Amino acid sequence: MKKSPVCIKQHDIRDCGAACLASIAGYYGTHIPIAKIRQFCHTDTRGTNVLGMVQGLQQMGFNAKGVKGAIDAIPQIPLPAIAHVVLKEQLQHYVVIYQVEKDKITVMDPGLGKVEKYTFEAFQKIWTGVLILMEPNEYFEQKNEKIAVYKRFWNLIRPHRSVIVQALVGAAVYTLLGLSTSFYIEKITDYVLVDGNVRLLNLLSIGMLVILIFQLLIGTLKSVMVLQTGQWIDKYLILGYYKHLLSLPQRFFDTMKVGEIISRVNDAVKIRAFINDVAIQAVVNVLIVVFSFALMFTYFWKLALIMLLVIPFYLGVYWLSNKLNKKVERRMMEEGAELESHLVESLNSVKTIKQFGIETYFNSGTDNRFSHLLKTIYASVMNGLFSNTSGELLSRLFTIILLWVGSYYVIERTITPGELLSFYALIGYFTGPVTQLIGMNKTLQNALIAADRLFEIMDLEREESEEKLQLTSDLVGDIVFDNVRFSYGSRVEVFRNFSCRIQQSKMTAVIGESGSGKTTLGALMQQV
Repeated sequence: MKKSPVCIKQHDIRDCGAACLASIAGYYGTHIPIAKIRQFCHTDTRGTNVLGMVQGLQQMGFNAKGVKGAIDAIPQIPLPAIAHVVLKEQLQHYVVIYQVEKDKITVMDPGLGKVEKYTFEAFQKIWTGVLILMEPNEYFEQKNEKIAVYKRFWNLIRPHRSVIVQALVGAAVYTLLGLSTSFYIEKITDYVLVDGNVRLLNLLSIGMLVILIFQLLIGTLKSVMVLQTGQWIDKYLILGYYKHLLSLPQRFFDTMKVGEIISRVNDAVKIRAFINDVAIQAVVNVLIVVFSFALMFTYFWKLALIMLLVIPFYLGVYWLSNKLNKKVERRMMEEGAELESHLVESLNSVKTIKQFGIETYFNSGTDNRFSHLLKTIYASVMNGLFSNTSGELLSRLFTIILLWVGSYYVIERTITPGELLSFYALIGYFTGPVTQLIGMNKTLQNALIAADRLFEIMDLEREESEEKLQLTSDLVGDIVFDNVRFSYGSRVEVFRNFSCRIQQSKMTAVIGESGSGKTTLGALMQQV
């Protein structure tokens, strides 16, 4: 049975190698977070080299090797395979070759997160001739190390589910009380105004005032409950993220920029905003829609059936909005994080920037990143305008149609004017929440993307904690290096067969050119 290519989009410019490995793993039935694969293949600030890719595949349970060949060898290679390419004559990149046909090559490009087709001639122009071939070995096992986002959300809510349930019950009561307005309008129109019944008018109005006060009290209590839950979620996510960061090994911080790490705090806030505000409001809106429809059918089922016709149109708008937001919102979040990272790094290095007189270079980089972000924000706002305008158009269009048809039924005395006005009030209760549900899609996508970005860090394995050695006088002695070999990930070795003795109670100076290993030597002594 032929398998379909597994499309994985890289998180940033350095993740193409890790995304390719995630695609290969997914093709064979294993799902591993990209952040974890970055550790397997030793991705650093310069990306991933071929040796790191091979080592990552071996750690994932594959036999792998790097080879070099000509374009005419492509049809004979085992698939899938990873190819090293150069885009725009300068950007080194990896793609996964999934299919080779007579006149075209099908690849998964992690930069785009989708399948692309090349002619042999076009592929030859970008291919460096390097391939990484692999096959599962006896240590490979199918597993899913990814946790569904909805399970993570549930884990955040579960400790406070009783409070959330109370808030939802309060929201349901709040909704039912709000629907009493349609009943009030109907009785005033059909009985009070027609018969001049002042006693009934006073009774209904006092009843509505009592309902209004009760409704406001319930709404306030619900808001307080939601606020308390939101603060706990903020504390759990943000402080939990910070504590987890401090437990990660030093190599994580060597491969991640400070701005990228800080941007995850904003992601935590977006997750809380969704769970705390949008999710509860979404449930309330669904309840309003259901109760509104139920009341519509109790008034006059023929008009209610007309309102059913609008649902497929709303679903179509939601589907299209979801499709547009998935692409744009992720790009906007990633570009925002990249800009924030650039600003943090440049401000931290402002002394160096001024000393070398490269302000223009950094200004240009900031301008370029900010311009890209503005374009993406514009696209996001346009998507929001499309959703809101479409929802508003459907709402007004079907309101006119319903009043148009309903007026005929009033003329024919099938329903009363009060029932038609009550129906009109219910339309507002129905269309408003539905439009809000469509608009919530953007917040939902933001929360899903934010959760993906935040929890990819939270899922990384912590550094093994060892009891700190208490240095006593009898333990203090010479520091000895004996045939030490050390490299950063899969890069060139910093030390090879390095031996050295640093004598106790003597001052030893370590000198050398930049990049010769002085800092590394100090880090090895501190075991970081």
